[in-house]
Amino acid sequence: MRELFRMKIASKRQVTIPQRMLNLLRLSEGDELQIEVVDGKIHQTRALKSVPTDLFTEEDLRMISQHEDEIAKGNRIKIDVANLKKKNVTIAGDSSVILDDDKEIA
Repeated sequence: MRELFRMKIASKRQVTIPQRMLNLLRLSEGDELQIEVVDGKIHQTRALKSVPTDLFTEEDLRMISQHEDEIAKGNRIKIDVANLKKKNVTIAGDSSVILDDDKEIA
């Protein structure tokens, strides 16, 4: 289902996000919206959920940091989803990303 939202930029560059949009994106206080701008136009947006880092081991955090570095360089990464399932980690994201066991994602 497609919905259009219009928001006004208030003083101090603040924007109020409509409750309906928050519900659809499953966002709450502390979560973020990432907006990519290409040639002066919004190219892509993504809802990001905050996850407390104390849920991860030092090894997991190191691996996440390495993956972030690779993604920033434009490289593809490989995620072992089966291993994450063993650790009871739930993966959720926007509907354009589908993770299968040992599949590469951009």
